[in-house]
Amino acid sequence: MTFLAMYKTLTDADRYDLGTNTCDKIADLKEPKKNAYGGSAYSKIFIAGGEKGECMSSIRSCEVYNETTNEWQLIAAVPSVMFTPTWMSADEKLY
Repeated sequence: MTFLAMYKTLTDADRYDLGTNTCDKIADLKEPKKNAYGGSAYSKIFIAGGEKGECMSSIRSCEVYNETTNEWQLIAAVPSVMFTPTWMSADEKLY
């Protein structure tokens, strides 16, 4: 197995509850991806960027999770970058 083969392109998403120390399955992402980045703000979860497939082409979409409807929505495009960025949340904003 090559190093790159270890990273799979997925749509799976799980939610971890700190209070109960449990993890449960939530709706699948709209676009399969690997090496994506995410963060939370405004009581929502955001997942953006990443790569798709074996060709490692960049994904520029951003998805937000709606807990009420248990679904992801495509909301914006993010800049294409040559590395995997990271988001940090502070004061209900993503940086």
